[in-house]
Amino acid sequence: MKKGKKMIFLVGEFDNRFPFVRLGNHIKARLVMIRVKKKEMLFSILGIVACLLPAGCKKDEPVDHTIQGYAYANKGRYDMAILEFAKSIKSNPTSPEPYYNRGLAYYHIGNYDRAIEDCNKAIEINSRHTQAYNNRGNAYANKGQYELAIADFGKALEINPSFAEAHYNCGVTYDHKGEYDSAISEFTKAIEIKQNYADSYCNRGLVYGKKGQYNQAIIDFDKAVELNPQSPEAHYNRAVAYCGLKEYDKAWQDIQRAQKLGFQVPAGFLNKLREDSGREK
Repeated sequence: MKKGKKMIFLVGEFDNRFPFVRLGNHIKARLVMIRVKKKEMLFSILGIVACLLPAGCKKDEPVDHTIQGYAYANKGRYDMAILEFAKSIKSNPTSPEPYYNRGLAYYHIGNYDRAIEDCNKAIEINSRHTQAYNNRGNAYANKGQYELAIADFGKALEINPSFAEAHYNCGVTYDHKGEYDSAISEFTKAIEIKQNYADSYCNRGLVYGKKGQYNQAIIDFDKAVELNPQSPEAHYNRAVAYCGLKEYDKAWQDIQRAQKLGFQVPAGFLNKLREDSGREK
C-alpha cells in the first residue's frame, strides 16, 4: 500500500433487531422482517382480528394504542408510533413495555436523548429488561458515550449471557473506540452463541482488516457472504481486503458484485483501486 493512502473499510452499525412488545398475552405475534435505512428491524405485528386504524374500528370498540403503534412503526412512521405509544403509557403507566416501545421509536428517528429517557423508565419499572439495556446502550454509543454503552451491554449480558446481539453491539462500540482486540473478542462471542450471525462475521472481518490482517479478514468476509450473499457490505469489505493483498482482479470482482447489489462504492477507494491496479474497472 502506498504511503499516505488509507484503506476505506465500512464502520459497523448497531444491531437493533428487536420487537416492539405487546402488553398481556393475547394473540401470538407474527414476526415480520422489514428494511429501515439498510438495516433490518424485527417488528412484532399483532392483529389479524385486532383493530389497526381508528377508521376500521366500530364506534363502541376501544382502540389498542400499542397495536396502532406497531402499525405505524411497520410503515416507518415513527412520529405517529410515538404518539400511540404515549397513549399506551397513559393507559398503562406501571408497565415497562410502552416506555420501551416509545424509546425504540425515538431511537429510530435519531432522538437518542428521549430514547435514553424512556429506556431509563422501563428499567426503573423492570430492572431486568435486557432489551431496554441494549437499546439504551445503542443510544449512548450513537452519542459517543462509549463507556456508558459498554456498561449497558454488560448489564444486558449479566441478565442474559446468551444475548448475542449485546456482544455484537459491544464489539461495534469497541471498534468505534479503536480497541480492535476487544472488538474481535466480542464479535467472536456473538458468533459462538449465534453461529449464523452474518453481521458479526462481516464486522469481525472489518476489524481484522483495520489491523492489516487481510487473510483473516477475507475468511470472515467469505463466511458473511456465504450466510448472506445479498450483502453488498460484505462484498465491498472483502474487496478492500483483497486490495490490501494486491489481489486486484478479485477486488474488482467484489466491487462489481457490490455495485450490482446497489452499493455506492466510496470514490476514494475506487480511485485508489484504479491507481493501484492500473485498470478502470
